[in-house]
Amino acid sequence: MNGVMIQGDSGKSFIAIGLCRFLTRRGLRVCAVRLQAYGSRRLHSS
Repeated sequence: MNGVMIQGDSGKSFIAIGLCRFLTRRGLRVCAVRLQAYGSRRLHSS
């Protein structure tokens, strides 16, 4: 399985959507997944 991960502070969704569209237009199958950090507030709050 090949994959790409886009990380950063801002603009990730915009870049990811553009990349997905670019790859789809070239005939590749694309699956976008957004990871969530559930419970992070509870773990890091004091």
